[in-house]
Amino acid sequence: MKLSQLWVLLELSQVWGLLELTCLFLQLDLQLGYCQQRLRPQIEAERVNDTFEW
Repeated sequence: MKLSQLWVLLELSQVWGLLELTCLFLQLDLQLGYCQQRLRPQIEAERVNDTFEW
């Protein structure tokens, strides 16, 4: 294998890694958005409780 071929493979694997990462982040973002929508009332309530503890 030539060095240039190795570099091409490395570049490709990096690109694929980035693509996979962005996909993961998108999935996480969607899940987090869903969780935040579901949990927001709970979080808000806790936040109010925290302010009253002072």
